[in-house]
Amino acid sequence: MRSVAERSAEIEGRVTFRGRGLAVVSGRRISLMVCPVCSQRNTCSANPSSRCNWCAYEPHLSDAEPVRQA
Repeated sequence: MRSVAERSAEIEGRVTFRGRGLAVVSGRRISLMVCPVCSQRNTCSANPSSRCNWCAYEPHLSDAEPVRQA
């Protein structure tokens, strides 16, 4: 299993969480835009942590996958 540092170096930019939700990864910081659990839109300015404003889901890099371009 890869460490968080190795995983964060591998994933940068827009990500989903096992195909659901949307976030932006920059270094070790995850900015959650759409929650994969409740599907609600989140504003980064309202919540400086990476938690969902609605259901308190906390994203992890281990679940993150790069967004595929169509």
